[in-house]
Amino acid sequence: LTDEEQDPTLTPHTRTFTPHWRQHVTFEDVFLYFSREEWELLEEAQRLQYRDVMLEDFALVSSLGLAVSRSHGATQPEPEGSPGCLRR
Repeated sequence: LTDEEQDPTLTPHTRTFTPHWRQHVTFEDVFLYFSREEWELLEEAQRLQYRDVMLEDFALVSSLGLAVSRSHGATQPEPEGSPGCLRR
């Protein structure tokens, strides 16, 4: 549906548009969490792929000059073998 179909009171002059690249995105929006049980079900290749994707996402968010807080667990080291552990 177009904006006009969703809200017929909108006109081209009253409609606002925010490009997707200007919308607020946090690391939390792209971070994927696994429970311990889910993590243990993953094969080693899946764990490595997860690590690679999370490191890439972290690097991309960091390259934008945005701080990634420790409350998201992204920069807090986790014990080896724990869910979400990023091994090198």
